[in-house]
Formats: sequence, structure tokens, C-alpha cells
Amino acid sequence: MTINGTDHAGDGVTQTAKLDLVTAFNDAAGQGPTIPISADLGGQTLVPGVYNQAATMNLSAPVPLTLDAAGNPNAVWVFQAASDLIVGSGASVTLINGAQACNVFWVVTSSASIGTGANFIGTILALTSITLDTGATVQGRVLAQTGTVTMDTNTITRPVCAAAPQSPAPQVTAVPTGAVATGDGSTSQGIITGKYLLLGVLVVTAAGAMGAVAGMRRKQNT
Repeated sequence: MTINGTDHAGDGVTQTAKLDLVTAFNDAAGQGPTIPISADLGGQTLVPGVYNQAATMNLSAPVPLTLDAAGNPNAVWVFQAASDLIVGSGASVTLINGAQACNVFWVVTSSASIGTGANFIGTILALTSITLDTGATVQGRVLAQTGTVTMDTNTITRPVCAAAPQSPAPQVTAVPTGAVATGDGSTSQGIITGKYLLLGVLVVTAAGAMGAVAGMRRKQNT
């Protein structure tokens, strides 16, 4: 097994992480309101929400489960299984329209099993154990509270949320009225109006600058 990072087996970091896992599990299990789902997730396309299966939750091949964020990179999915989570061999999850693996969570009241060659996405929070069969890959995390995590030639990639795109800063389009300073020491009519509008243009590119611009405009009108 190849570990890219630090092995904290048995140390204080591990003990703190175990407590955090309990907190995360309880929080995710308590999310709602829930949307009841059918026994098999294969072939379904789901929008963000909290989905609950009162028994074993299954995801089978060949048609993937598709998670559609509808352009919202902060969209979150929580899947709550009252019993086991069983992902069949070759099953997969697909993300579309901005959905991110870091925002997908699977809360499993018993144990989870990821089948041979499956391509799974999301963080599994299992009360008991998690088994990854040969060649299964996970873009997420596999976290078991009381049991073991069993692996066989698997690749697990910790997801990192991409930053949401920022809207471009609004531009000041007002044009100073009247004359402005010439730069040679002389002053012409209307310089007060021109100075405050120019200051607004200079600060509009900074964070929160619209407040400053508004302030300049108020001063301009006094």
C-alpha cells in the first residue's frame, strides 16, 4: 500500500479524527427533510438534496448514478442508508453541471461494499466497516467508525472543492462633469465632482469597493 502523506496510526491526530467522525456521522444522519429513493440508484439523475433509503441502498451497473448541480458548485448531496450500502461491480457515479465530489456524502448505518472495478464518488461515513473489492476507485474518503476498512488494489483520491467563480467587479461608468484639474497646478471649474468620481474608479477594483464608491457619490451630492 502506498500512502501519500503522513501515517498517524494510533497517535493523537487519529484519536481526534475518530471523535470528529462520530460528529460528522451524526450530523449527516440528522440532515433533512429527506427524499425517499428507490432501492437501486443506478440510472437515476438526482438534483441536490438529502436522500433516504429505509433499507439497503444499492447502486448497480451499467448505467451510472448522475448527480446534476445545475450550475451550482456548492450543491450538496447526502445519501442516508438505514442498513448497508452495496455498490455493484462496474457501477459508477457521474458528476455534471458543476457538481463536486467534495460535496457528496454517504451515511451508512451498517457497512458499505464497493464492488470490483467500481468508480465511486463521495465520502462514505459508515457505522461499521467498509470493503473495497479489487480495482475499485473512490474519489472521496472511506471512513468507518467501529469496524475496518478493507482494500484490494484500490485508488482513493481525496476530493478538493474548486473555488466558486467570482463575478467580475462592477465598473463605474459615470463620467465627471465640468472641468477637472489640469495637473499643472491650475484648478478649473467643477473639480470637486471630478475628484470624487475619479476616486470611485480607483477603488472599485478592491473588495468591498462599491461601498466606497457609494460613499463618494453621496459626498459628491452634498
